[in-house]
Amino acid sequence: MRIVTTARDGAELRVDGVPLASASPGDPHRLTLSTAKDPAAKTHARALRLLTLRARSVHELRASLLEKGEPPEHVAEVVARLLASGLLDDARFAEDRARALLVGKARSRRRLEHDLAARGVPREAASAAIRRALAGAETTEADVAEQAARRKHRALARLPPEEQRAKLFAYLARQGHPTDASRDAVRRVLGGR
Repeated sequence: MRIVTTARDGAELRVDGVPLASASPGDPHRLTLSTAKDPAAKTHARALRLLTLRARSVHELRASLLEKGEPPEHVAEVVARLLASGLLDDARFAEDRARALLVGKARSRRRLEHDLAARGVPREAASAAIRRALAGAETTEADVAEQAARRKHRALARLPPEEQRAKLFAYLARQGHPTDASRDAVRRVLGGR
């Protein structure tokens, strides 16, 4: 992941701690804020500010810039420039988001695919990112379902065992976990009860 930062006055931009102004003039990755030389500089600066707040997909960034009233031709140019420089990458965005939601929130594959699709990530890229995130976290969908069940079980601890079983299974189903993984997760969390 590349980190984009700005100075307080917005005059200096840095990527991974390196000032962007230090790039040579012929460098295609050079990013400038000079509005005299670059009519899309304002759009570019706004895009970089949006990316410093949080990672975004191409679709999200494009929509945000257009919503803020940026000219469509400037938005297209800036998005192309950010893609070329590597600051905008749907595959990396999808994998980072999938890893965070799988490990941190125990989200199901189906829910992740829906989330990424809503953010404009193509289905193939989302599926590949989820596979890489599962492999990188050295976990399986069944492990993720069990993690979600363990978290929910804490809130259900005072209920009778049969009610716990029914509520845990229903919760996992609503979260999009596969039936077999949900059944196994409930069995492991509740044990022989």
